[in-house]
Amino acid sequence: MFVKSRKMYQRTDLKSLMALYEKVIIELIHEIEDLPNESLTTTISIPASGDNYKTLQKLLTKVIAKCYQSAAIIFTVKGNQNTIPELSVHYQISDYVADLRNVFLFTKKLFAESQDDGIEKFAASFKIDTSWGQIYQQAIEHAIVQVLRHKMLIETIRRNELNEKPGTYATK
Repeated sequence: MFVKSRKMYQRTDLKSLMALYEKVIIELIHEIEDLPNESLTTTISIPASGDNYKTLQKLLTKVIAKCYQSAAIIFTVKGNQNTIPELSVHYQISDYVADLRNVFLFTKKLFAESQDDGIEKFAASFKIDTSWGQIYQQAIEHAIVQVLRHKMLIETIRRNELNEKPGTYATK
């Protein structure tokens, strides 16, 4: 879908992480793309999750912001300046689908422009600490977990809040 050729990913860890990141973003897109636009502003509550989302709109805006931040932190910590695009709340599902595609392309571009091979070094002394105490490679892993976690929340919302029965919506 996004990547026709994976030749640009010469580093094994990065290739694996980017392939997984692409996969989970595609899965999240498939989870939301058939939702009606009105569902974005429907009040939701998922008390067991610990999150205080009021709408799918806020949930999707947050996950996209977290993905941009996870990608940019790697390069900002190293002194590079990469501007995260201005994010806004949308009223169309298609805008969130576009944002998810764009965050993947942003991350892909940052890694393609990076000449650093530090992601392949195994000793912690070669890694870069992030502001939350995790090492360099874990920033992309954090983005992957964010997408998966929020995809599962949306699945729960579809079943519980939007009253959809499992199997009644497209799971491409």
